[in-house]
Order: sequence, then structure tokens, then C-alpha cells
Amino acid sequence: MQTLAKFRRLPPSDRRLLIEASLLLLAARVALRILPFKTIMGWTSRSRALAAVDVVAARTLVMRVRWAVQAGARHGPGQTVCFPQAIAAHLLLSRRGAPSTIYYGVAKTAAGSLEAHVWVRAGSLAVVGCAAAPRFTVMTTFPHGGAALPSHSVR
Repeated sequence: MQTLAKFRRLPPSDRRLLIEASLLLLAARVALRILPFKTIMGWTSRSRALAAVDVVAARTLVMRVRWAVQAGARHGPGQTVCFPQAIAAHLLLSRRGAPSTIYYGVAKTAAGSLEAHVWVRAGSLAVVGCAAAPRFTVMTTFPHGGAALPSHSVR
């Protein structure tokens, strides 16, 4: 009940963003269970027109998207791990004309098995999953080669 009260106190723009993030998290979780990896990555790699984003606007957008994805993951049903969070964050940024890159990495565990992790960056800005990223070796990025912010944007 307290969560609903908090939601109602949010400004309308934050409520809309949180709802959009929650729906994208759910869609990403379902897609990861039923669709081939190649299809999902093709879906996230579609290019969109990039907006000119200044430093302050880019940081604000990244912070809002990070908040919405993390809140949606925390309060949504079940456990939403790094991959659906990365897909949702990337799509939220893309829908707003901001480029971002999904990183897919692997690391060896203490037991010798492989562990995978996915995170998102918008240029030099950490979006989601970046705290754990340093211990992983990047295997690939989506879109391939990564999306760089325009020179007049955040670097």
C-alpha cells in the first residue's frame, strides 16, 4: 500500500516513465524466454534519429531512466536481472533520441565456471548494471561497435 501511495505522489511525467519502464521490463523478460537472442538484439539495435543532447540534459535523462528501470525492477513481479534491465534502459533512451550501448560480458567465477552480465552506457554515462561491469570481459556490444554520443553531447 505504501508503494502505491508513493507512486501517486510522483509527478505525472515520472509516473508515465515508471509505467513505460515497467512494461518494457516485462516485455524484455518475456522476449528473453521465447525469442531467439538474434531477434532480440536486432530489435534493440534498430537505429533511430539521434537528438542533440547537451551535457545537463543527457545526465538528467540517464538519471531518470536509471531510476525508472531500477524502481520497475525492484517493485515488479519476480526477479528482473541485468539483461531485461539493459534492454528496457536502452529502449527508453532510444525512444527519447539518446544513443546508448548494451554491453554483454563474461567472467570466470571462483569455481571456474562462466558468468555473464549485461550493462548499458550512454557515452561515458553509466545507465544500468555498470557497477559490476569492471570484472567482466566485453564479448560484444549492441548496436555493434557501440553508439557514440554526438560531439556536442556528453562524452
